[in-house]
Amino acid sequence: DGMVVVSGVNGTFRSTVEANNGGANSIIQIGRAGTGDLSISSGGLVTTSGGAFVGQLAGSTGTLTPGGSSGGFDATLDVAGGMGVGGTTGSAGGTANVTINSGGLLQVDGTIKLWSLGTLTLDGGTVDANGGFDASVGTFDFRDGTLTVTGGDFLPNAATGDYTINGPTANEMPHLVIGAGARISTDSDLFVGDTERGELTVTGGGSVIFDGRGRIGTASGSTGTVTVDGVGSSWRNFDGGMSVGG
Repeated sequence: DGMVVVSGVNGTFRSTVEANNGGANSIIQIGRAGTGDLSISSGGLVTTSGGAFVGQLAGSTGTLTPGGSSGGFDATLDVAGGMGVGGTTGSAGGTANVTINSGGLLQVDGTIKLWSLGTLTLDGGTVDANGGFDASVGTFDFRDGTLTVTGGDFLPNAATGDYTINGPTANEMPHLVIGAGARISTDSDLFVGDTERGELTVTGGGSVIFDGRGRIGTASGSTGTVTVDGVGSSWRNFDGGMSVGG
């Protein structure tokens, strides 16, 4: 078992761990075959020139928790390759729990892939998925904060049916940004601000395509916000129409 804590900023200097052997083979493995825990706090920074795998092999357990800014820096994991949660980017593995809290930042240049035993919770922080975000078989608990997807599809878990962007309380608001080269395409309904608050932005040529209904601000007292902005950006639903405010 192992634990690493990266924490703290002193003036313009921040606590930094860099995994870089000069190529894409520099991989961060959190719980490769056993139990591993990486905590990044108070503006700390962890970078890799390759990928990052949490709970990489069957039977392993990996935990990643960035959160807490300091000195103008977010607690950050910056991944130049892809990221596997509950496996690698290509195959399922063990159990993984990734939680991005307020003041936490996860930047991934490749695809973020969630497997069946992988959970990513966004609770006030920021996730930049620059090569797509695939939660088609994993668990994405979108409570609060901002997920920006560019350069690939956003795939929600198909087993959940309708896709809903909705915070658990009135004080929390998940914000999904579909940017350049990204899209959502689903056969289900899309709800933005179902019972509490939620926000969807489509920008930079991104697209949202679904066959079901579009509902914005569904229940009394809820708040749903949708912005479609920029050349080529689009929202299209083909069945069931759209309702705003109920």
